[in-house]
Amino acid sequence: MEKGRDIAQLNLVLELVSEFASVTTLKELERTIDSRLRWILDFEECELRMIHGSDASDDSDVESALPGPLAGSVAISKEALVRQALATGVPASVGMPITAIVYPLGLSDKPLGVLYLSAETAGFSYRDLRLLHHVCSSLGAVLARIHQASIESEFRANETRLQSMNMRLEQRVMERTSERDVLIAMFQATDMSIQVLDMDCRLLAINDAGIAQYKRMYGANVMIGDSLPELLKGAPAQMAAIVGLWRRALGGEAFTVQQEFDASASQPCSYEMRFEVLRGSDDMQIGAFMTAVDITDSVRQQRALADTQEALRQSQKLEAIGQLTGGVAHDFNNVLAVIKAGTELLRKTSLNDERRQRFIESIGNAVTRGPANRPTTRVRPQAGPAA
Repeated sequence: MEKGRDIAQLNLVLELVSEFASVTTLKELERTIDSRLRWILDFEECELRMIHGSDASDDSDVESALPGPLAGSVAISKEALVRQALATGVPASVGMPITAIVYPLGLSDKPLGVLYLSAETAGFSYRDLRLLHHVCSSLGAVLARIHQASIESEFRANETRLQSMNMRLEQRVMERTSERDVLIAMFQATDMSIQVLDMDCRLLAINDAGIAQYKRMYGANVMIGDSLPELLKGAPAQMAAIVGLWRRALGGEAFTVQQEFDASASQPCSYEMRFEVLRGSDDMQIGAFMTAVDITDSVRQQRALADTQEALRQSQKLEAIGQLTGGVAHDFNNVLAVIKAGTELLRKTSLNDERRQRFIESIGNAVTRGPANRPTTRVRPQAGPAA
């Protein structure tokens, strides 16, 4: 009878072990053990636990958990039994007969997990412990497989996350690179001279238009890191003005100014220059930058327009003076005509005294009345064309 029971229990154990091959997770393995092992053994609590990191090396309170003469009468906690089994590498139990036992599970001397079983009411018999030993011998390989699968799954998940992060990073780099390329293209394509200086008046950046400007005006070949005073040492008169403007900007002032320069190799040229303060990420000033627009043609056109307007005003003045002179001459001729006619009449001897006196008065009145009756001619300034 006992032999038949042993064979039946052994067959159940073999069936249980065969089911382990299809188990893929720790929770699934724990459910299988808890449900199927109850057909073989009578126990009250079952817990399967994987060991991670420092759990396997934590041997605190191990000495107090080791079984001894008082093991049957002193309550030993589950955690103490787990630590004892991990520290010694052999099953740890309590009670006589055994009422709680912890099996270390693994393929080598380093456990991957533990199986805890308790039977406080009836305890475990020798037959029960032998069957448990057979089950736990197979559990080590199962845990190793689950552990390896968990590592591989975590590795794949980490690899996927890393690939996703790399893709996002590459996308951001491409976007930043594209933005940088656009800014560089704009920086180089503009006909404005753009220059950036550090606090020591050394070039941090300059575009092609700025390089061409230095070459055209001063014959200087510009490179990043060049000192501005050194670049302009061949034009001392210009250096004082230009360096003075940069000193204002490096002193923290933002301003716009129009300046005319006498270039050594070309005609005088005019620029509108906008100076701004350059600050770092901590809002501290690290330099200044300047954009310069060549307004030479505009200044020349304004000067030509002013000259034309002045010539027009002078022409209008001369025209008005001519009109005034013509009017005065006409009035003067009218007075002379009256005087001449009166004089000729006075020469006639046949005139009596009364008529002679009347002609004399007419001549005098004509002289007096002529300028008074002439309309006043005013010379008014003529408005020139709008600037």
